Amino acid sequence: MFLTPTHTQRYILKYNLLRFCSHQAWITKANFNHFSLQEFIA
Repeated sequence: MFLTPTHTQRYILKYNLLRFCSHQAWITKANFNHFSLQEFIA
């Protein structure tokens, strides 16, 4: 299978986007857990 530059770039873009989304979700989850912990203590 021969990959053209556009296909490769598209794959890299998709991969980076997926990593970014996963990272954002992890941060959101961490912030939510931190907030819940503060609420629990308060």
